[in-house]
Amino acid sequence: MLNTERPSQEHAGLDEYPVDKLVGTLVADQLQAVAAVQAAAGAIAAAVEAAVPR
Repeated sequence: MLNTERPSQEHAGLDEYPVDKLVGTLVADQLQAVAAVQAAAGAIAAAVEAAVPR
């Protein structure tokens, strides 16, 4: 199983979080994903340019 498919131990009690903490956690995790994509944006663009001739 890929690490991305494993439950995060950081949020082991996720199903018991109060709604406000749950929403905040989901938003924070999405922001981490966006930051990772932003950091890799140059490499992603280079890969697309290499794969798709114009």
